[in-house]
Amino acid sequence: MKLILSSSLLALIALATTGGVAIGQINYISQTRSVSAATNAGSQSFGFSEVGHWSQSAGSSNGGFASAGAGQITDLRPDAIAFNISAGAGGQNAFLAESSCILDTTFSLSEASPFELVRTGTTGGMGWSLRLVGVFNYGPGSPNVPLSLTGLLQPGQYRLVVSASGANFPTGSDMSGQAQGVLYIPTPGAATALLVGLSAGATRRRRS
Repeated sequence: MKLILSSSLLALIALATTGGVAIGQINYISQTRSVSAATNAGSQSFGFSEVGHWSQSAGSSNGGFASAGAGQITDLRPDAIAFNISAGAGGQNAFLAESSCILDTTFSLSEASPFELVRTGTTGGMGWSLRLVGVFNYGPGSPNVPLSLTGLLQPGQYRLVVSASGANFPTGSDMSGQAQGVLYIPTPGAATALLVGLSAGATRRRRS
């Protein structure tokens, strides 16, 4: 996964190297990842509670009457949390169809660290949410998730919850949701290498 950092985050990293703030690492405490889908014909669900990469989908169909599906590709790394989740459902009014997709992880930082939330694809619908508790909170009716959001996380414990849900309502309307992005929290090594490269590039430009 390529590390893409904005100018705002680079400024925070530069501050860290001069003693203004230290850069920590994501220490995972607990994590729950799940996908599920159900119709009148049956249900399917999967879960995962380890760190690292997970890719899974679930689906259910009641012939031509109703269908539901959910999918998740997520990666919990020491320097980033990447997510691509979606859920949807539809069908005739009288038939059940619902789905859900959840990433719920709690982690801690031992030192103050810059972060960047990058939106990498479609995020929206009537059934989705993206929140880092106490830091940012997005969902239906909220402002759009920015392409890049930067800030500084103080030492402590944090909880990131990303969810999508789908449903077939008796009124004839359907609900779906999707969220795609990456929460970057660079490790010391990544930040140092990046700054060395930037310094070398600046030196070459001054000499030219």
